[in-house]
Amino acid sequence: MGFGWPWRVWPRNVRSGGEQGSGWRVGASAPRAFACRLAVAALLLFPLVSPALAAEPVEVEATREQGYGRVVLTFPDLDLLPEYSVSTANGVLVIEFADAVRADVARIPIDLQSYVTVARADPDGLGVRLALAQGVRVHTMEAGAKLFVDLLPPTWSGLPPSLPPQVVADLAARAEAALRAAREAESSRGRATKPKLSVRVGRSPTFSRFVFGWNVPFDTSFVRENEAVAITFNRVDDVDLTVLRASLPSFVDDIQALKTDDGRLKIVLEVAPVADVRAFREEDTYVVDVTGPFNPEAEIAPVHDVLNAGVPAGVSQMVRAPGVAATGAASAPQPAPPVAETAPATVETGPKLAEAPRRRPLS
Repeated sequence: MGFGWPWRVWPRNVRSGGEQGSGWRVGASAPRAFACRLAVAALLLFPLVSPALAAEPVEVEATREQGYGRVVLTFPDLDLLPEYSVSTANGVLVIEFADAVRADVARIPIDLQSYVTVARADPDGLGVRLALAQGVRVHTMEAGAKLFVDLLPPTWSGLPPSLPPQVVADLAARAEAALRAAREAESSRGRATKPKLSVRVGRSPTFSRFVFGWNVPFDTSFVRENEAVAITFNRVDDVDLTVLRASLPSFVDDIQALKTDDGRLKIVLEVAPVADVRAFREEDTYVVDVTGPFNPEAEIAPVHDVLNAGVPAGVSQMVRAPGVAATGAASAPQPAPPVAETAPATVETGPKLAEAPRRRPLS
Protein backbone atom coordinates (compact mmCIF):
# COMPACT_ATOMS: atom_id res chain seq x y z
CA MET A 1 0.00 0.00 0.00
CA GLY A 2 2.95 2.28 0.16
CA PHE A 3 2.92 2.92 3.95
CA GLY A 4 5.71 0.58 4.90
CA TRP A 5 3.57 -1.80 7.02
CA PRO A 6 2.57 -5.44 6.21
CA TRP A 7 -1.12 -5.36 5.37
CA ARG A 8 -3.35 -8.41 5.47
CA VAL A 9 -6.80 -9.37 4.24
CA TRP A 10 -9.54 -11.47 5.81
CA PRO A 11 -13.13 -12.51 4.91
CA ARG A 12 -15.92 -10.08 5.56
CA ASN A 13 -19.20 -11.21 7.24
CA VAL A 14 -21.76 -8.59 6.44
CA ARG A 15 -25.04 -10.47 5.89
CA SER A 16 -27.59 -10.62 8.73
CA GLY A 17 -28.39 -14.28 8.44
CA GLY A 18 -24.84 -15.35 9.06
CA GLU A 19 -24.39 -16.19 5.43
CA GLN A 20 -20.84 -16.06 4.34
CA GLY A 21 -20.20 -13.05 2.23
CA SER A 22 -18.26 -13.23 -0.88
CA GLY A 23 -16.41 -9.96 -0.47
CA TRP A 24 -13.01 -9.32 1.10
CA ARG A 25 -11.80 -6.35 3.23
CA VAL A 26 -8.32 -5.00 3.63
CA GLY A 27 -7.34 -4.01 7.29
CA ALA A 28 -4.47 -2.29 9.12
CA SER A 29 -4.42 -4.05 12.57
CA ALA A 30 -0.86 -5.35 12.16
CA PRO A 31 0.88 -2.05 12.99
CA ARG A 32 -1.00 -1.76 16.28
CA ALA A 33 -0.25 -5.33 17.26
CA PHE A 34 3.42 -4.92 16.44
CA ALA A 35 3.64 -1.75 18.54
CA CYS A 36 2.03 -3.43 21.55
CA ARG A 37 4.42 -6.38 21.35
CA LEU A 38 7.38 -3.97 21.16
CA ALA A 39 6.23 -2.04 24.23
CA VAL A 40 5.79 -5.21 26.30
CA ALA A 41 9.26 -6.42 25.32
CA ALA A 42 10.78 -3.10 26.30
CA LEU A 43 9.15 -3.20 29.76
CA LEU A 44 10.42 -6.73 30.32
CA LEU A 45 13.96 -6.04 29.17
CA PHE A 46 14.36 -2.49 30.55
CA PRO A 47 12.37 -1.76 33.73
CA LEU A 48 11.45 1.88 34.34
CA VAL A 49 13.69 2.14 37.44
CA SER A 50 16.26 -0.50 38.16
CA PRO A 51 16.80 -0.94 41.95
CA ALA A 52 20.40 -1.97 41.33
CA LEU A 53 21.11 1.23 39.40
CA ALA A 54 19.26 3.46 41.92
CA ALA A 55 21.17 2.09 44.94
CA GLU A 56 24.07 4.12 46.35
CA PRO A 57 27.42 2.44 45.56
CA VAL A 58 29.56 1.40 48.52
CA GLU A 59 33.21 0.40 48.52
CA VAL A 60 33.89 -2.35 51.07
CA GLU A 61 37.37 -2.93 52.49
CA ALA A 62 38.19 -5.57 55.12
CA THR A 63 41.66 -5.63 56.69
CA ARG A 64 43.46 -7.31 59.56
CA GLU A 65 44.96 -4.73 61.90
CA GLN A 66 47.18 -5.21 64.95
CA GLY A 67 45.00 -7.35 67.20
CA TYR A 68 41.62 -6.61 65.61
CA GLY A 69 39.72 -6.62 62.33
CA ARG A 70 38.46 -3.54 60.51
CA VAL A 71 35.73 -3.10 57.88
CA VAL A 72 35.53 0.26 56.10
CA LEU A 73 32.42 1.24 54.13
CA THR A 74 33.13 4.16 51.80
CA PHE A 75 30.51 6.11 49.86
CA PRO A 76 32.57 7.58 46.99
CA ASP A 77 29.75 9.76 45.61
CA LEU A 78 28.86 11.41 48.94
CA ASP A 79 30.54 13.95 51.23
CA LEU A 80 28.91 12.58 54.38
CA LEU A 81 27.50 9.24 55.41
CA PRO A 82 23.85 8.57 54.60
CA GLU A 83 21.39 7.94 57.40
CA TYR A 84 22.14 4.58 59.00
CA SER A 85 21.90 2.58 62.22
CA VAL A 86 24.08 -0.12 63.78
CA SER A 87 22.82 -2.86 66.09
CA THR A 88 24.03 -6.21 67.38
CA ALA A 89 21.76 -9.06 68.46
CA ASN A 90 22.46 -12.76 68.97
CA GLY A 91 25.94 -12.43 67.52
CA VAL A 92 24.78 -10.73 64.31
CA LEU A 93 25.91 -7.23 63.40
CA VAL A 94 23.27 -5.37 61.39
CA ILE A 95 24.00 -2.10 59.55
CA GLU A 96 20.77 -0.66 58.17
CA PHE A 97 20.40 2.27 55.77
CA ALA A 98 17.46 4.57 55.11
CA ASP A 99 18.03 4.27 51.35
CA ALA A 100 19.21 1.33 49.29
CA VAL A 101 22.95 0.75 48.90
CA ARG A 102 24.97 -1.52 46.63
CA ALA A 103 27.70 -3.28 48.62
CA ASP A 104 29.67 -6.44 47.91
CA VAL A 105 30.45 -8.05 51.28
CA ALA A 106 31.43 -11.49 49.99
CA ARG A 107 35.13 -11.13 50.89
CA ILE A 108 34.62 -10.04 54.50
CA PRO A 109 34.41 -13.62 55.92
CA ILE A 110 37.42 -14.56 53.81
CA ASP A 111 39.64 -11.66 54.86
CA LEU A 112 38.41 -11.61 58.49
CA GLN A 113 37.64 -15.27 59.12
CA SER A 114 38.65 -14.95 62.79
CA TYR A 115 35.96 -12.31 63.36
CA VAL A 116 33.17 -12.90 60.77
CA THR A 117 31.72 -16.26 59.77
CA VAL A 118 29.03 -15.16 57.31
CA ALA A 119 28.29 -11.85 55.56
CA ARG A 120 25.45 -10.90 53.26
CA ALA A 121 23.64 -7.86 51.93
CA ASP A 122 19.85 -7.67 52.13
CA PRO A 123 18.09 -8.21 48.78
CA ASP A 124 16.45 -4.78 48.98
CA GLY A 125 19.83 -3.11 49.59
CA LEU A 126 18.73 -1.58 52.90
CA GLY A 127 21.08 -3.53 55.13
CA VAL A 128 24.28 -5.48 55.61
CA ARG A 129 24.48 -8.39 58.09
CA LEU A 130 27.62 -9.97 59.55
CA ALA A 131 27.57 -13.12 61.67
CA LEU A 132 30.29 -12.53 64.28
CA ALA A 133 32.57 -15.08 65.85
CA GLN A 134 31.93 -15.77 69.52
CA GLY A 135 32.89 -12.94 71.87
CA VAL A 136 33.66 -10.37 69.16
CA ARG A 137 32.74 -6.79 70.11
CA VAL A 138 31.95 -3.95 67.71
CA HIS A 139 33.20 -0.35 67.71
CA THR A 140 32.22 2.13 64.99
CA MET A 141 33.58 5.54 63.94
CA GLU A 142 32.57 8.07 61.28
CA ALA A 143 34.95 10.09 59.10
CA GLY A 144 33.30 12.06 56.34
CA ALA A 145 31.82 9.55 53.90
CA LYS A 146 33.54 6.57 55.58
CA LEU A 147 32.14 4.26 58.24
CA PHE A 148 34.79 2.36 60.22
CA VAL A 149 33.59 -0.87 61.84
CA ASP A 150 36.20 -2.34 64.18
CA LEU A 151 35.79 -5.94 65.33
CA LEU A 152 37.52 -6.49 68.68
CA PRO A 153 38.39 -9.97 69.97
CA PRO A 154 37.37 -11.10 73.49
CA THR A 155 40.93 -10.52 74.69
CA TRP A 156 40.92 -6.83 73.71
CA SER A 157 41.54 -4.40 76.60
CA GLY A 158 42.05 -0.67 76.82
CA LEU A 159 40.78 2.05 74.55
CA PRO A 160 39.23 1.18 71.18
CA PRO A 161 41.30 1.76 68.02
CA SER A 162 41.56 5.26 66.60
CA LEU A 163 41.21 6.58 63.07
CA PRO A 164 44.21 6.29 60.74
CA PRO A 165 46.47 9.38 60.79
CA GLN A 166 45.83 10.10 57.12
CA VAL A 167 42.07 10.09 57.69
CA VAL A 168 42.47 12.52 60.61
CA ALA A 169 44.62 14.79 58.44
CA ASP A 170 42.02 14.68 55.65
CA LEU A 171 39.27 15.60 58.11
CA ALA A 172 41.32 18.53 59.40
CA ALA A 173 41.93 19.75 55.85
CA ARG A 174 38.22 19.50 55.02
CA ALA A 175 37.28 21.38 58.18
CA GLU A 176 39.76 24.13 57.35
CA ALA A 177 38.42 24.38 53.80
CA ALA A 178 34.85 24.57 55.10
CA LEU A 179 35.88 27.31 57.53
CA ARG A 180 37.51 29.29 54.74
CA ALA A 181 34.39 28.89 52.60
CA ALA A 182 32.17 30.04 55.48
CA ARG A 183 34.36 33.08 56.08
CA GLU A 184 34.33 33.91 52.37
CA ALA A 185 30.55 33.62 52.28
CA GLU A 186 30.29 35.80 55.36
CA SER A 187 32.63 38.33 53.80
CA SER A 188 30.59 38.30 50.59
CA ARG A 189 27.43 39.05 52.53
CA GLY A 190 29.28 41.87 54.25
CA ARG A 191 30.40 43.32 50.92
CA ALA A 192 26.83 43.32 49.69
CA THR A 193 25.81 45.53 52.65
CA LYS A 194 27.37 48.96 53.13
CA PRO A 195 29.28 48.84 56.46
CA LYS A 196 27.98 51.23 59.09
CA LEU A 197 29.65 51.92 62.44
CA SER A 198 27.81 53.22 65.48
CA VAL A 199 29.66 54.59 68.53
CA ARG A 200 28.05 54.73 71.94
CA VAL A 201 29.67 56.10 75.10
CA GLY A 202 28.97 55.33 78.74
CA ARG A 203 30.22 57.79 81.38
CA SER A 204 31.03 57.07 85.03
CA PRO A 205 33.19 58.79 87.65
CA THR A 206 35.62 55.88 87.68
CA PHE A 207 35.57 54.59 84.11
CA SER A 208 34.34 55.30 80.58
CA ARG A 209 32.97 52.76 78.12
CA PHE A 210 33.02 52.89 74.32
CA VAL A 211 30.80 50.48 72.38
CA PHE A 212 31.55 50.11 68.66
CA GLY A 213 28.80 48.33 66.74
CA TRP A 214 28.87 47.24 63.09
CA ASN A 215 25.96 46.18 60.91
CA VAL A 216 28.17 43.60 59.15
CA PRO A 217 30.57 40.89 60.42
CA PHE A 218 33.98 42.30 61.36
CA ASP A 219 37.42 41.49 62.76
CA THR A 220 39.51 43.76 64.93
CA SER A 221 42.97 44.23 66.44
CA PHE A 222 43.97 46.10 69.61
CA VAL A 223 47.28 47.84 70.38
CA ARG A 224 48.29 50.19 73.23
CA GLU A 225 51.47 52.23 73.02
CA ASN A 226 51.86 54.55 76.00
CA GLU A 227 48.86 56.93 75.95
CA ALA A 228 47.67 55.83 72.47
CA VAL A 229 45.14 53.02 72.16
CA ALA A 230 44.48 51.89 68.56
CA ILE A 231 41.52 49.69 67.60
CA THR A 232 41.67 48.65 63.93
CA PHE A 233 38.64 47.18 62.16
CA ASN A 234 38.71 45.32 58.85
CA ARG A 235 35.78 47.49 57.75
CA VAL A 236 35.63 51.17 56.88
CA ASP A 237 32.96 53.85 57.38
CA ASP A 238 32.72 57.64 57.40
CA VAL A 239 32.06 58.00 61.12
CA ASP A 240 31.62 61.51 62.57
CA LEU A 241 33.16 61.96 66.01
CA THR A 242 32.79 65.75 66.21
CA VAL A 243 30.16 65.76 68.94
CA LEU A 244 32.03 63.14 70.96
CA ARG A 245 35.33 65.04 70.74
CA ALA A 246 33.60 68.16 72.06
CA SER A 247 32.58 66.34 75.25
CA LEU A 248 35.03 63.55 75.99
CA PRO A 249 34.39 61.15 78.90
CA SER A 250 36.66 60.68 81.90
CA PHE A 251 40.29 59.59 81.38
CA VAL A 252 40.09 60.15 77.59
CA ASP A 253 41.86 63.16 76.11
CA ASP A 254 41.02 62.66 72.43
CA ILE A 255 39.50 60.24 69.90
CA GLN A 256 40.11 60.07 66.14
CA ALA A 257 38.92 57.94 63.23
CA LEU A 258 41.54 57.28 60.55
CA LYS A 259 41.24 55.36 57.28
CA THR A 260 44.19 53.16 56.34
CA ASP A 261 45.54 52.62 52.84
CA ASP A 262 44.37 49.00 52.83
CA GLY A 263 40.70 49.86 53.43
CA ARG A 264 40.51 49.60 57.22
CA LEU A 265 39.23 51.94 59.92
CA LYS A 266 41.48 52.77 62.87
CA ILE A 267 40.02 54.34 66.02
CA VAL A 268 42.73 56.01 68.11
CA LEU A 269 42.01 56.89 71.75
CA GLU A 270 44.39 59.14 73.69
CA VAL A 271 44.00 58.13 77.33
CA ALA A 272 45.52 59.26 80.61
CA PRO A 273 48.86 57.55 81.38
CA VAL A 274 47.48 56.10 84.65
CA ALA A 275 44.33 54.74 83.00
CA ASP A 276 43.84 51.01 82.61
CA VAL A 277 42.25 49.83 79.37
CA ARG A 278 40.46 46.60 78.66
CA ALA A 279 38.65 45.60 75.48
CA PHE A 280 36.58 42.63 74.43
CA ARG A 281 34.14 41.45 71.80
CA GLU A 282 30.51 40.88 72.71
CA GLU A 283 28.22 39.58 69.93
CA ASP A 284 28.24 42.21 67.14
CA THR A 285 30.00 44.91 69.17
CA TYR A 286 33.51 45.72 70.35
CA VAL A 287 33.71 47.25 73.85
CA VAL A 288 36.56 49.36 75.25
CA ASP A 289 36.66 50.29 78.96
CA VAL A 290 38.98 53.06 80.20
CA THR A 291 39.38 52.94 84.00
CA GLY A 292 40.93 55.50 86.32
CA PRO A 293 43.44 54.76 89.12
CA PHE A 294 42.28 52.48 91.91
CA ASN A 295 41.04 54.21 95.09
CA PRO A 296 39.94 51.76 97.80
CA GLU A 297 38.46 54.59 99.92
CA ALA A 298 35.98 55.65 97.22
CA GLU A 299 32.36 54.59 97.71
CA ILE A 300 32.25 53.09 94.22
CA ALA A 301 35.48 51.11 94.58
CA PRO A 302 33.60 47.80 93.94
CA VAL A 303 33.20 48.92 90.31
CA HIS A 304 36.98 48.70 89.96
CA ASP A 305 36.89 45.14 91.26
CA VAL A 306 34.24 44.16 88.73
CA LEU A 307 36.20 45.65 85.82
CA ASN A 308 39.33 43.76 86.88
CA ALA A 309 37.61 40.42 87.45
CA GLY A 310 37.88 37.45 85.10
CA VAL A 311 36.38 37.09 81.65
CA PRO A 312 32.69 38.17 81.68
CA ALA A 313 30.16 35.67 80.42
CA GLY A 314 29.41 35.83 76.70
CA VAL A 315 32.51 37.80 75.67
CA SER A 316 35.63 36.85 73.71
CA GLN A 317 39.00 38.29 72.63
CA MET A 318 39.58 39.91 76.02
CA VAL A 319 42.54 42.33 76.09
CA ARG A 320 43.96 44.17 79.12
CA ALA A 321 46.40 47.10 78.83
CA PRO A 322 47.28 48.53 82.28
CA GLY A 323 48.45 52.12 82.65
CA VAL A 324 51.41 53.56 84.54
CA ALA A 325 51.09 53.07 88.32
CA ALA A 326 50.01 56.34 89.99
CA THR A 327 52.15 57.92 92.73
CA GLY A 328 51.22 59.95 95.83
CA ALA A 329 48.82 59.49 98.71
CA ALA A 330 45.72 59.86 96.54
CA SER A 331 46.27 56.48 94.95
CA ALA A 332 46.73 53.24 96.85
CA PRO A 333 48.96 50.42 95.58
CA GLN A 334 47.51 48.29 92.78
CA PRO A 335 46.45 44.76 93.75
CA ALA A 336 48.86 43.43 91.13
CA PRO A 337 52.65 43.96 91.28
CA PRO A 338 53.86 47.34 89.91
CA VAL A 339 54.30 47.45 86.16
CA ALA A 340 56.98 49.08 84.09
CA GLU A 341 56.59 52.59 82.68
CA THR A 342 55.40 51.14 79.38
CA ALA A 343 53.09 48.28 80.30
CA PRO A 344 52.50 45.62 77.68
CA ALA A 345 48.93 44.68 76.78
CA THR A 346 47.76 41.26 77.87
CA VAL A 347 45.48 39.11 75.76
CA GLU A 348 43.04 36.94 77.64
CA THR A 349 42.10 33.77 75.76
CA GLY A 350 40.24 32.02 78.54
CA PRO A 351 40.92 31.44 82.21
CA LYS A 352 44.61 32.17 81.59
CA LEU A 353 46.26 35.38 80.38
CA ALA A 354 48.86 35.47 77.62
CA GLU A 355 51.21 38.47 77.44
CA ALA A 356 51.27 40.27 74.12
CA PRO A 357 54.65 41.27 72.61
CA ARG A 358 56.10 44.57 73.84
CA ARG A 359 56.10 47.37 71.27
CA ARG A 360 58.42 50.36 70.93
CA PRO A 361 57.03 53.65 72.28
CA LEU A 362 55.82 56.09 69.69
CA SER A 363 58.47 58.60 68.71
